Amino acid sequence: MKFTATSISKLTNDKGEVIVQLTAEDRASVLYNYSKLKDYDKLSVEIKKHREKRSISANKYFWLIVNKIAVVLKTDKDSVYLMLLKRYGVSTYMTANKKAYERIKEQWRTVEIVDEKQQQGQDIVKLLCYYGSSTYTTKEFSHLLDGVISEAKELDIDTITPQEKALMMERYEVEI
Repeated sequence: MKFTATSISKLTNDKGEVIVQLTAEDRASVLYNYSKLKDYDKLSVEIKKHREKRSISANKYFWLIVNKIAVVLKTDKDSVYLMLLKRYGVSTYMTANKKAYERIKEQWRTVEIVDEKQQQGQDIVKLLCYYGSSTYTTKEFSHLLDGVISEAKELDIDTITPQEKALMMERYEVEI
């Protein structure tokens, strides 16, 4: 069951157990799904901050421009996408045992080794790991979209106006 809650509170019963109470936004859906789940001994639960999904038009526009850039550069859209992530995307550094490098690459959109050293007899790598754009906040995606528009303009590819971009980004409806 997945639903949006408008508030959360905790209670403690007489056994000292913590009870988490949520107020559901869509009452009918929760009641329907609750009846199917209430008889299980254990449930897996994840509670996280609600965020709206990216506007389909912003995402579609991003990929439209990525494809146009790929055509002009005579390459594929994935190569352009990775180039854009490296120029305008969100990344983080990570230090790991070199043996874990291949496994780490599977978890990130793209990973670069920026340094290698020996530490306590172990081969250690410092990695620059890039998040995929599907994980971006509104502000992060807006910056990436600005970057793709800038790159397209340099290649004489027609793009939307700043006003059109602002309207598209308003559809995110999440905090920046």
